[in-house]
Amino acid sequence: MKFHIAICDDDFQQRNLLYMFVEKYMKYKNVLFDITLFSSGEELLEMNKTYDILILDIIMSKVSGIDVKEKLFEKRNSSNIIFLTNHDTYIKNAFGKYVYAYVNKKDYQVLTKFIDIIIKEKLEKGIYKMNNSIFISSEIKL
Repeated sequence: MKFHIAICDDDFQQRNLLYMFVEKYMKYKNVLFDITLFSSGEELLEMNKTYDILILDIIMSKVSGIDVKEKLFEKRNSSNIIFLTNHDTYIKNAFGKYVYAYVNKKDYQVLTKFIDIIIKEKLEKGIYKMNNSIFISSEIKL
C-alpha cells in the first residue's frame, strides 16, 4: 500500500524541513509513500483530494488550518490530520473528526508516533484508495 501524505505550511523553510523529516522517516519505516507540498490552505482545498496523512499548520494567511479542517469535514473528506504549530492557544479548536494530534513544531519526533498510528490503522482496516474513492477490503464482495 502506498501512503499519500500532504504537508501544508505557509512557511517555506518549515515546509521543506518537515518534508525532509517525513521523507527520511517513511524511508526508515520502509513504507511506500508520496508527499505533496502546499504553501496555503487555499491551494490544498483546490486539490479536492483525500490524503492518508495531512500535516497541517494552524496559523496561515487567509485560510487557517482550523478553517481547512472544517471545510474538509463539510466536503466529507476523510484525510487524517496532524496539526503542527507553535501556538498552543488554538488546541481546543483543532480537535475533531479525523484529527489525530496537535504537535508542537519544535518537537518533530512526536510526529512519528502519530504517523505510525495512522499507518497501523490503515493497514489493519485494509483501506485502499483508487481514483479518489476509498475501499475497505472487508466490504468488497467477490
